[in-house]
Amino acid sequence: MSPTGVSVLRPHPSVSLLLHRRSAAVAATLLLLLAVAMLAAACLGQTYISPGAVGHTLRTGSGPYDLVVNELRVPRIVLGALVGVALGLAGALVQTVTRNPLASPDVIGVGHGAAAATVLALSAGLVNSPSAMPAVSVVGGLVAAALVYALAWRHGMQPSRFVLTGVGIGVALSAVVQLYLSDSELQEAETVKLWLTGSLNGRGWEQAAPLAVVLLVCLPALVWASRAVRPLGLDADTAASLGCGWTGLGWR
Repeated sequence: MSPTGVSVLRPHPSVSLLLHRRSAAVAATLLLLLAVAMLAAACLGQTYISPGAVGHTLRTGSGPYDLVVNELRVPRIVLGALVGVALGLAGALVQTVTRNPLASPDVIGVGHGAAAATVLALSAGLVNSPSAMPAVSVVGGLVAAALVYALAWRHGMQPSRFVLTGVGIGVALSAVVQLYLSDSELQEAETVKLWLTGSLNGRGWEQAAPLAVVLLVCLPALVWASRAVRPLGLDADTAASLGCGWTGLGWR
């Protein structure tokens, strides 16, 4: 155990892991608070249900509170937690890659690209089903990310140039969304605004299951890539001394 707050774990002779004790303690505390908040959300509402009754209903899948717990409250709670995990991972990844603690998918234009693609598809009549809107949003976000990357590339990828380009693209795409909202009918604008803001109303396992699958697929890749992107959080001199500094063509 190191006095600096870092421990080295060796689960296997050929594998070693660094454990930051403070980070682990903070993560454990936050997970405990999340569990308490999820339990409170399952208990509180128009009808109060005791924690014991919630646990019994979850275990047996039957009882007087089956509809409220298993069909209404718990699916929304799980979906909200999964969305929070996805947003947190996206923010942490963007901040690491851009070396900017204020960066986020919205700041670099990805979120605005998803929103612009959605409103453009709605205005053109290309989306007739709510189930198709997530796919359109994903495609729009990917296109916006590719556009930012292409415009920011100048014989290499400087983090500051990447962020500034993303901010410019995000402002332009945000203007597209605002123009659509100002020119559309009130009911249609309210529908789009609700979609852009997000809501757990009427959501269930049908929406939570695909998100859970996406996270299960992406998490191993992010864990595998975390070691490669870790040097991006270092300053240029430290990264260069470790053999992973900026070469003019990118990080090596």
